[in-house]
Amino acid sequence: MIPAVTCQNSDEAVSRMAKSVAHQNSSSIRPRMHIPLDMSLRICIPCQHPGGADAVLSASFEESELLDYYEVFKDGRFEHIAQTRPCAGGCADPVEAIIRRGVKAVLVVDIGPDPLLRLSNAGVKILSSDRKTVREAVSSFLNESLIEIDVSRFGRARRNRGKDV
Repeated sequence: MIPAVTCQNSDEAVSRMAKSVAHQNSSSIRPRMHIPLDMSLRICIPCQHPGGADAVLSASFEESELLDYYEVFKDGRFEHIAQTRPCAGGCADPVEAIIRRGVKAVLVVDIGPDPLLRLSNAGVKILSSDRKTVREAVSSFLNESLIEIDVSRFGRARRNRGKDV
């Protein structure tokens, strides 16, 4: 297990973490979620081998080498709690694994419509990160600078398919 890490500006993380994930309005840019003061939030980040805080984020959810799971605390610390491979041993469904682990948010560079819809239907928020490493993505998450990806992203593309725009 990787030791807990503290992000920069951890003093601001307490107030920002309480606002971070669950706003239900799909047009919202910054999702929000209330987290009780004595609790943390579980997130998942698809990344490249070997994983960990300095790992590079995968270019897309579907092509990730690893899924790293973190417990993120309001004081800016985040703790690496688990790691899975999307096709380890019996090709377990990564979406089901994320849901079973109680993940509240997945930080991705990109994601396809099927996993997005399945995770969204299970109440898991998908947040887009343009950061290079896991550490940078978690810091952006704590600073509320990640944008929620919602299912309407693909609905607009389908409605406009075949039309001159």
